[in-house]
Amino acid sequence: MVVNNARMVRVFRDPVHNIISFHKKRDRLFLDLVDSREMQRLRRIRQLGFSYVTYLGAEHSRFAHSLGCAHLMKRMVDKLAELRDDNKDGGLLNSIQDYRELLICAAILHDVGHGPFSHILEKVTGKKHEHWTREIIMDPTTEVNQILAAHNKDYPQKIGEIIAKVFVPQYVVKLLSSQMDVDRIDYLLRDSLMTGADYGSFDLEWLLRSLAVGDVQGNTEIGIHYKKGQMVAEDFILARRAMYLQVYFHKTTRSAEVLIRSILRRAIDLTDNGVSLSEYRPVQLLLQKQPLTTGQYLGLDDHVLMYHFHKWQGHKDTVLSDLCSRLLNRKLLKSISFDDYPENYVDLTITLRKACDEAGLPHQYYLAEDKAPHSSYKDFYIVSKQTSEETEEEVNREVSERVYLFRSNQDAVELSVASEIISALRNKKIYIKRLYYPREIEETVKQVFGGG
Repeated sequence: MVVNNARMVRVFRDPVHNIISFHKKRDRLFLDLVDSREMQRLRRIRQLGFSYVTYLGAEHSRFAHSLGCAHLMKRMVDKLAELRDDNKDGGLLNSIQDYRELLICAAILHDVGHGPFSHILEKVTGKKHEHWTREIIMDPTTEVNQILAAHNKDYPQKIGEIIAKVFVPQYVVKLLSSQMDVDRIDYLLRDSLMTGADYGSFDLEWLLRSLAVGDVQGNTEIGIHYKKGQMVAEDFILARRAMYLQVYFHKTTRSAEVLIRSILRRAIDLTDNGVSLSEYRPVQLLLQKQPLTTGQYLGLDDHVLMYHFHKWQGHKDTVLSDLCSRLLNRKLLKSISFDDYPENYVDLTITLRKACDEAGLPHQYYLAEDKAPHSSYKDFYIVSKQTSEETEEEVNREVSERVYLFRSNQDAVELSVASEIISALRNKKIYIKRLYYPREIEETVKQVFGGG
């Protein structure tokens, strides 16, 4: 009897990795997670939020990225298993294959807690997406939890620990969350391809081929081979830096994000004053700034909020309707950039606030400062530690996320020490500051700032 192996494999065609496949029996756990309602929700959340107003192709979803991460995790674990089998890991990895299933599950689920429009909603709910991811994994009412617990009762807890970065051994965590992890590898390649911005491309195959393992101060670290991998490691960091500057910090995208924040702020203010803006419970609670249950949070996605923006476009409150109209019809706020704010910046801003108010555009909704590196896209290599606003926790986390190059004797060299290029980037402070304003006061802005 001839068995058609093709029928035993479920295939996803992917623009980045071409073929992502799971065996229908051996990989049943992964496929069940992919098909869960919590994961399918990620199809309705764009990976890059409102970047599609800037880049025509930036329509890809968190779901596609999550499958890409799972695919890369399989490849990375298999590569590390080869190092162990060939005794090239110095006996440090123990049995990496023991963690294979956990790691692939964690890769699939690592973004399951993302809210609408990428990171924007985090400031409204007061909780990071990682918090919601752990909540969803641990909540016994979710399909994700039920699937994991049915397979192994300890899996929800263990995967939650990987997401929370407290799982032991730590090198398991770093495959998913570090300076050079499957998450960043996939989103750089995917975002670069889908936006058409080639800055994010690098040699993935050589990076995987250059993986190395060593001991750093008693801890097992997964890094890159010193001779073979330094250049691809540099390319990876440079690609990430370019993507932040050219895509993630793009002034037009951030203009849309400023508008969304203003819409939600106005909607919350109106709700505080007794105006009912939604009959949908998750949105009601969001605008009331009330705690959300896991199930209520999962009721929020891009489509839900976009529906409300369309609805509010016709609201009798002229500020709310105008803000929604500007967002939906891409009549975005304009911006002016500063290398350093002028000494009299506060006085100048007061002038602009007055101009906004006189134009019937309340400045608290139409005038906004934006400091790009203070977004959720903070990065150890592209944003210098020179700022005094970093917490001790952030600095310690950066230390644990260093990229190491390993010589043949497994001596470790930190990438920014070995590479003049990365060292130069590491010590160069990036601080993009912009002021966003409505086009109605453009002449005033030009007069105040001398043409911008």
